[in-house]
This record gives sequence, structure tokens and C-alpha cells, in this order.
Amino acid sequence: METEKKTQIFKIARERAPAMLKQFKLRKEHIKNQHILLLKNKREEKLRKENSKQQELQSLTKDIEKIGGLWVTSQDINKNLKKLNETEKMEAVKLQLKFRKKVLKCNPEDKFLLQFSANGIQFPLHELVSHLKVVLAADYTQTVPSNSIVSFVIKSKNERDEIMQKQREIVLKKIENIKLKKCIEANKVFKEPVPKRKKTVSVVENASKNTVENNSDIIMNVESSSQSFDHDMIMTGLNECPVGKNVVVAYMDTWYPGQVIAQENNIFKVKFLHPAKSVQNLFKWPEKEDISEIDEMFIFYLDFEILSKDSGGRTWYLTNYHKIQYEYEQYCRKYFD
Repeated sequence: METEKKTQIFKIARERAPAMLKQFKLRKEHIKNQHILLLKNKREEKLRKENSKQQELQSLTKDIEKIGGLWVTSQDINKNLKKLNETEKMEAVKLQLKFRKKVLKCNPEDKFLLQFSANGIQFPLHELVSHLKVVLAADYTQTVPSNSIVSFVIKSKNERDEIMQKQREIVLKKIENIKLKKCIEANKVFKEPVPKRKKTVSVVENASKNTVENNSDIIMNVESSSQSFDHDMIMTGLNECPVGKNVVVAYMDTWYPGQVIAQENNIFKVKFLHPAKSVQNLFKWPEKEDISEIDEMFIFYLDFEILSKDSGGRTWYLTNYHKIQYEYEQYCRKYFD
């Protein structure tokens, strides 16, 4: 019985095998066609998305041009916003953020900087503007070469005062050397040979008179050049209403940003910021105020803003950060080297 059953099963299998093979081939062909169609659809979808993305980028570029181009500094932001009404301001700031996200591929650590809302709440205009300024500062500092990054080491007030006294002596000595060099160059004029003339009373008197006049002119030129040199060191922007101005102070080891809170003649009382972390262009106001009296000659930069990086005002960043570093290097080469 078992043998007959096995024989019957094998017979049925042999009879059905061709149909099963045919069905298998058809199924395999169908799967292959479906796979080819799927790949084709994916390629078409990818191409469609790329075209759509390209059109979006082109549209963003055209829209950016309509509002004065890409804003790259805080001054650009303030200047262009003045030309717009409130609704246009909001759209313009959003467009600037969107352009940086979509076109320039900005990728800040804080993702909220490129968003228009959080937890279902729309950001107000002033907060979006603040976000844009943070993004600008972050983009700017990313281009700074690694060898020019400032390493801030917070020293005590006494240590900084000692450094300030030492560097004051160095700078004043350098000024005196420059004055001396100019005097030596001026004295060479006196020693140049004068053509011999016939000695008459009138000629001698005139020569004596001319010599005195020439001497006084040269001395005045030397003095005026020395005064102009000294004046070059003074930040003339501090002459009017200095209290509240942001300043950068040069030390021999690094520079410190701060704000003027008082003035007496050429001495400014400055409240300093401290670096918040080992992150470039991130500062905080210390819990215990860090205030020092600074000679005007060591204030080398004014054209920047101190802006809040977060809504709570815990951390701050500086506009024109890279420019500050460049000016500090120039200052060091001129007065400290």
C-alpha cells in the first residue's frame, strides 16, 4: 500500500512539474519587471526632486536678490530691515535663514537657529533677527584658520595689571625710539653742505635768518609728526560719549572684549567679558564683575557688537570676531614685537 501511494504521488508531481516551472518562470519575470519598474520610478522621483530642489534654490536666489542680496554682517541686517515694513521684515529674515539652510547648507549645533518656531510657537521677529546674527557670526568664525584662533586664559586682575604696566613701558619706549629716529633724520638736513656765497652783511643776516626759520620749521615738523603718531594710537571714536561703548583691549598675550563704564581723561574703566567655554566666539559676563582701568592706547578696536546667543542672555558672541583677531595681530606687530 505504501509503495502504490508513493508511486501515485510521484506520478502526480511529474505531471504538474511543467506547469509549476512555467508558473515559477512567469512569477520570476513578473518580479523582475516590478523591480525594473520600481527602479525606474525611483530614478524619476529622484530626478523630479532634484529638479524641484534646483527650482527652489533658483527661486530662493532670485528672492534674495530682491531684498538686497545675502546679508553677511549685522550692519547689512540693520540697513536692509530699515527699508521694509513689519510683514516684509519677517519674510526677509525667514528668507535669509532659509537660504542659509537650503543653499549654503549651514549646520549649526543649535538646530533651532534655522527654524521659525519651536513647540508650536512661532518665533517673534526680534528673536529671528537674533538667530540670524548668531548664524552669521558662526559662519564667519568657521573660516578662521586654526593657527589664528585666540586662546583665552583668564588671568586675575593683579596679573593683568602687571602685564599692562609692562606693556605700557614697552610701547612708550617704542614711541620714544620712533621720535628719536625722526629727530636724527631731521638733523641730517642741518648737516647738508651749503653753497659758499660772497660774505656781505645782508647775505649773512639773511642766511642766519633762513637757518633759524628752517630749524624752527623742522623742529615743528618733528613735533607734529610725533604728536600725530601718538594720536594714531588713540581711538578717536571714544572721544564722544564713551560710556557704554564696546571696546577690545590689547594685552601682550591676548585680547579681551568689554564695555566702558567710566572715563577720566585718557583712562577708561572697562568691564570685561570672559570666554564661556573652550569654544571660539562665545563669552559670558562673570558673576563677579571684572573691571580694570585701561589706558586709551591699549584700546584697539570699537566696531563690533556684543549680542546674546540665547534668549536668557547667559552667553554672548561678538560680531566682526575675525576682524578683531586680525587687528590684534596688526597691533602686536606694531607695538609689542
